[in-house]
Amino acid sequence: MKTSLRRNHVPGRKPEPILWVNQYQTDLEAIYDRWAHHVSNVLGSEKAIQGRQILQDIAVLLLIDDLSTLGKRRLPQSIRAAGLRGVDVGDSLRTFLANQVLQNSITLEKSLLPDVRLRLRGLSQDSNPEAVYDSLVGMKSRVGQYAGTYWKILNRAIGERGGPVVWTLDSSSTHCRTCLEYGGRAYVSFEAMLATTNGVWPAGGTDCGGVCRCLLTSK
Repeated sequence: MKTSLRRNHVPGRKPEPILWVNQYQTDLEAIYDRWAHHVSNVLGSEKAIQGRQILQDIAVLLLIDDLSTLGKRRLPQSIRAAGLRGVDVGDSLRTFLANQVLQNSITLEKSLLPDVRLRLRGLSQDSNPEAVYDSLVGMKSRVGQYAGTYWKILNRAIGERGGPVVWTLDSSSTHCRTCLEYGGRAYVSFEAMLATTNGVWPAGGTDCGGVCRCLLTSK
């Protein structure tokens, strides 16, 4: 079953899948920003070293849990954003989705958690709330980049719908090598594209990791 991603598209308005992934990115960054404000106020009033470290460890665990919970809820919606609502997506895509949701949680814990904790540990004991927030807010854009997983799943789902596909380049981005090499082209099928790109699709194995909004579209 093929459904055009261009349905109901208004000229000058971003395609619906981009709106979905951008909203997920916004929500990730909003969780982090609220957390940074709260932690800034709490740590700004706690001067004992041991007390600060305990608060830091608890705060980081809560942040990772919030981000992971959002991913578990929202990443499966990427299938709907790909135009597959109410369609049997098949075992392959279901397995891929489950693995990506799990990997998202693992990456948050193994990569983001220690880096945020290190940032907190580097704060001066005398840091006021404003200084704490200013130090933490620099990581907000990195948190937003975890939306790349959503984009990877969505484009994979579009490809697995079957039929010819076009790797449409994001007109607002400065592209990485892989997007420039394989993008802006039509392919007779998703499988044919993967054979040409050595298994790469928009946000799936690209050098940029899905920071851009290149999109597979039905031809």
